[in-house]
Amino acid sequence: MESSPRSRSHVHKKPPVRVGEKFLLSRQEAAQALSISLRALDYLIANGILPIRRIGTRVLVPLAALRQCK
Repeated sequence: MESSPRSRSHVHKKPPVRVGEKFLLSRQEAAQALSISLRALDYLIANGILPIRRIGTRVLVPLAALRQCK
């Protein structure tokens, strides 16, 4: 009996995703991470200093962009 191609051990799987680490933060979380007010964060966003991503009505800040601002 031959084994099916799916049962072979050389099939590559995706590495596990780390649970608990976010890639996008809410405005409140981003302001807290930078130790600034929401108003100051909105200023950075409005002037294009801090990029955002919109998902539906939510405004989210990429974690990588926050690390560059620090």
